[in-house]
Amino acid sequence: MYRESKEDIYDQETIEFLENTCSYKLYLDFYGCYVCVKSQSEAMHSEFEFIFKMFCIPPRVGENYIEFFFLITTNSDQTLEQPKQIEELTWTIANYSHDDLVKTVYRRLNNKLTRLQKYDKWPTDEMIIPPFNIEPLRNKFLVIEGNALISNEGKVCLIVGGWWQGKTTLTAFLLKMGYSFLSDGLIVIDRKTGRVKPYSTLCAFRYYNIPELGDLADAIVKHPKTIQVKSPNTGLIYLNHFSSFFSVTISESCPPSFIAICKKSENSTKLKVLDVKDFMLEAWQCRTECGLNRNEFFQDLLSLYETTQCFKLVYSNLSEGALILDKAFKGNMPNL
Repeated sequence: MYRESKEDIYDQETIEFLENTCSYKLYLDFYGCYVCVKSQSEAMHSEFEFIFKMFCIPPRVGENYIEFFFLITTNSDQTLEQPKQIEELTWTIANYSHDDLVKTVYRRLNNKLTRLQKYDKWPTDEMIIPPFNIEPLRNKFLVIEGNALISNEGKVCLIVGGWWQGKTTLTAFLLKMGYSFLSDGLIVIDRKTGRVKPYSTLCAFRYYNIPELGDLADAIVKHPKTIQVKSPNTGLIYLNHFSSFFSVTISESCPPSFIAICKKSENSTKLKVLDVKDFMLEAWQCRTECGLNRNEFFQDLLSLYETTQCFKLVYSNLSEGALILDKAFKGNMPNL
């Protein structure tokens, strides 16, 4: 889980180096928080543009942007001297692979430069943007790891769970069954209105889940913009947007009606209604840092529990799990 760093950089030489090295700029709007992503190669810039295409905006004159510097250097001498090596750098490839590269992220806010994160091995932290845990986003949202869809009846259904629990593949099955896409990776809920915000970045399909998706699997693998990376923990991963394969109309939605906390299992598939204690404990494990203290987070979860139907899905088969969720979301609770 990402935590705010306290390591500030005041050295003018470092600041000038970052300014000169990270010369490619991408402007983003995350729910009223304006961000400028600075990177050191055209390939990195294009990749960030693809990852955050939902949030891309033209630069605004006079806007006070929060700046993020994404720097890739070598372990040995901290420099990349070959122009071709720099031109071909992409953040996703460097971020998802074991190599001799060091990946460092800096942020400048109100002229204060802070080193946020340094990766010299396979990262376990979340992407540090959108910056939910600082102003102006801090405390405005409840953010949970998961996906959000809209049923044919217009009801918002949340699929909650930690990393690599099959949420993306379950979502793909439900999209094939006629659901509409709302978010992948993170569920972003406005704390004032209770409405689920649209959120879309790259979704990840694991190689050994791909065959279950049938024709969609072939489309994912062959899509020209699909990015392939290898994880030491989960093997080959395919990255792309759901909008590359489904007709997606993303707009702000109503509050959620259904929540399913999902976990994979080798032995069984079952669905049960969660009591409030189990729901709070399960959802706590899926939290994302967004400036809320423990009491605020639990109060928001309690409000969610009181206004939604809450399930836990344990599954050994993704397609079967999706069918069970579809029945539950439609009010036909399966007897398992």
